[in-house]
Amino acid sequence: MDTDPGSDTANGWRRHWRALAIDRQRYRALGHSTWAGAGFWSVVMYRLQNMAREARPDWLFMPARMLLGVLWRFLALATGIHISAEAEIGPGLVVPHPGAVWVTDRTKIGARCTIFHGCTIGGSGPDDATGTIIGDDVMLSCQSTIIGKVAIGDGATIAANTLVITDVPAGATAIGVPAKFLPVRAAPAKPAA
Repeated sequence: MDTDPGSDTANGWRRHWRALAIDRQRYRALGHSTWAGAGFWSVVMYRLQNMAREARPDWLFMPARMLLGVLWRFLALATGIHISAEAEIGPGLVVPHPGAVWVTDRTKIGARCTIFHGCTIGGSGPDDATGTIIGDDVMLSCQSTIIGKVAIGDGATIAANTLVITDVPAGATAIGVPAKFLPVRAAPAKPAA
């Protein structure tokens, strides 16, 4: 039984602030704007909504949830970036450009992922308990679409204008409609000394 719900709230806040700090570091490391970038503000809004959603007691944080919901709606309309607060996203998310990014409920995204403009992720039916699962270090190029209960392996790349409706193995590059996988190249052999 949970004896101190306040400590869970504080731990959740720390976890979300750490994730936000990692998001900011990754934006800067990749040369993208943080405080002036619409993508960064969408990630910030996602993290703030998650903090408020997990905070206890529920009734105390209801005004914050409502205010963040209204701000999120305006930001989504202004930027075209819709990241559902119900999605689970690891630290280091980068959305470099605003415009037509849609991440639905029940989507799980790993750490250090990049989502370019024009991406749709999710779209599983309302009766599904799980949605799209994206591993760590995945890059989703512009205009890519991932529909249904599919898993994208760690380090995969989804090429521009690709429709993914089946699982993508780790390290693979998916391209085309529907997605086909390019062969994974082996690392070049090192010459003998």
